Amino acid sequence: MTRTRSYSDAERPERTERTPSVTDSVRRFGFVHAFAGLAGLVGPAVEGNDDGLVNTEPGLFLGVVAVNGPHALFHLLWGLLGLSASRDEGSARRHALLSAVVFATLAAVGWRRFGFERGVHRIGVFAVDGWGNLGHAIVSVLGLRTAMRS
Repeated sequence: MTRTRSYSDAERPERTERTPSVTDSVRRFGFVHAFAGLAGLVGPAVEGNDDGLVNTEPGLFLGVVAVNGPHALFHLLWGLLGLSASRDEGSARRHALLSAVVFATLAAVGWRRFGFERGVHRIGVFAVDGWGNLGHAIVSVLGLRTAMRS
């Protein structure tokens, strides 16, 4: 069982106004993931397929990043999980660390399979591309940085 350290007011490390807390960071990432997932489910926002109102087939979200229904749904659920985890510092830290592991794995698998080759590719049921791999790598680094913040 993981224990989070509780600080007395005298011991608490000083945080500047520019440095958000772990819970604030996870909450922000939760909103971003949930919004991106929700927006990725909207058919008209995805180019390259002829889906109606709800996106199910692979295409490019706003003409830039590969997405399909399962990919968008994953980001929506991951965002909601992040929002829930942001209520408690320990849960937020664990969510940030898990984000680092999950998104680093996705980026590594994507780069290993197709690198920066143009076009929409699939990893399992998820539509991905080079820009998505880069985004997943960035999310991984930010998740690790957030998890390590004191």
